Amino acid sequence: MTNSTCVQSAVWDSTPLCARYLVVLFNAVQAPVMESNTTGTLPIHWSLGALGDGGCEVLGAWPESMTGVTPWQQILDDLEVRGVERIRFVSAADSAEMRATYRGTPMHPCLRHLARSVASASSRERVPAAAMRALRTAGTVRAAGETLTELSTSPWGAKHPASVECLRAALTQLAPFYALPRHLRRVVLSAEDTAEQVLNSLNRAIARHGQFADRNAAASFVVKALKHAEGRFGNGLASRPLPSTHRAVRVDDRARPGALSF
Repeated sequence: MTNSTCVQSAVWDSTPLCARYLVVLFNAVQAPVMESNTTGTLPIHWSLGALGDGGCEVLGAWPESMTGVTPWQQILDDLEVRGVERIRFVSAADSAEMRATYRGTPMHPCLRHLARSVASASSRERVPAAAMRALRTAGTVRAAGETLTELSTSPWGAKHPASVECLRAALTQLAPFYALPRHLRRVVLSAEDTAEQVLNSLNRAIARHGQFADRNAAASFVVKALKHAEGRFGNGLASRPLPSTHRAVRVDDRARPGALSF
């Protein structure tokens, strides 16, 4: 990463990462900052990586550039330099922007993100909890489709047919997730839950703090808050395997130079 693009991620810049992650989830928080005597918000992106054995760790935090462009390429370059060789699935709220930066990225639609987007489109009426539980625990795409068919005939589905179709459209992208062995599906869902807890914790911490003096102060605060949150769930960090090299080894011949293998 370069200083002209975003504030350095301090603690994480020199921290080696695992060579491979089952899923990497990207989220963002909005930090109120004072810039040029004007109050604005600084989006700070952060990510959580989950290993196949269920261990999770925060991978870093990256503020947006001054131009308001999400530095997806700088984020991926940073992860690669720190040893990441392969990511099986990527989950990001703004998946379209990441797809445009790295074509072919296997996106995993986070079910929690889907639920929030559907709720927003449905006047904030959330998908019934029982239906979301059934979708999360469905063993196959077909079983998930049957859950949506039942949802479409429910009072909520009758009131929000477009939201049901939005969920149904996501099933194609969710197919690789449902194809995973049961224990790996549990790892992905657990990572989603952990990321949601961290996101809520960050938002509460930022709300308590209030406005930051500048971008650096906001970034430093988020880094410290993420480290504090990681300390509460940081399983598998001491025993996790370190990468074999600090440069990614291309395990997929189709991967273009300078990019991670997905």
